[in-house]
Amino acid sequence: MGFRVSAADTYLFVFCSKHVTLYLLIYVDDALLIGNSQSAIHNCIQELSRHFSLKDLGPIAFFLGVQLLRYSNGVLLSQRQYITGMLQRSHMDAAKLISSPMAIHPKLTRHDGSPLPDPTEYRSIVGVLEYVAITRLDISFVVSKTTVARFSTESEFRACDTSTTEVVWISSLLRDLGINLFEIPTIWCDNIGATCLAANPVFRAWTRHVEVDFHFLRDLVLTKRLTVRFISSKDQVTNILTKSLAGDQFCFLRDKLHVRDEHGV
Repeated sequence: MGFRVSAADTYLFVFCSKHVTLYLLIYVDDALLIGNSQSAIHNCIQELSRHFSLKDLGPIAFFLGVQLLRYSNGVLLSQRQYITGMLQRSHMDAAKLISSPMAIHPKLTRHDGSPLPDPTEYRSIVGVLEYVAITRLDISFVVSKTTVARFSTESEFRACDTSTTEVVWISSLLRDLGINLFEIPTIWCDNIGATCLAANPVFRAWTRHVEVDFHFLRDLVLTKRLTVRFISSKDQVTNILTKSLAGDQFCFLRDKLHVRDEHGV
């Protein structure tokens, strides 16, 4: 049929011709087909129907728990119904609203609370919250790390390296979608030591044990496929994912992520 599998995501198939572009996304037994030609979409569905049992559900409204809302200035991805269902199942739909999802000065110990007689419901809620982070990045918190960093510079540098792999993947995905980047991607880091380490090889003696990560990130910087720049902690949007913040700072960073109430669009 002329589709090619995306190098960035094996669930994504792309068809490109002179006048027609189609994207086919498949997950288990759900499929999403979009493009710039209704006739091409129709023909593609008809061809797929010859080989598979399909049911055309029409224009997209929901896909994998994500609702697509159309507005005059674009679209909004929402998980309101998905979140509401989770709150109702966990009997928290009547809970009071708070300005920040985490206490500023939490006092937690490993012995707080009582063990659950059945942890199934708790695990289900945690799984739902992880999935909700697709559109609600402001409630996504880092709960564990595979490596315990010994120094702040090393910790921040490893975070930059992890971000680099994501940037490379997103750049590859955008190329598969036919979207060209006209500017070099930039990683903003609020640690001067890590920023210097990424830009200047003379600092590598500080962290010889992260040499492999160093080469990966440095090669991208040297070939001008990536830049690493300093940003102050108060403006670092990733803090919303990893730190407990006051309500005003939380809302400030949340707005930078373009998270919006669907009624305020």
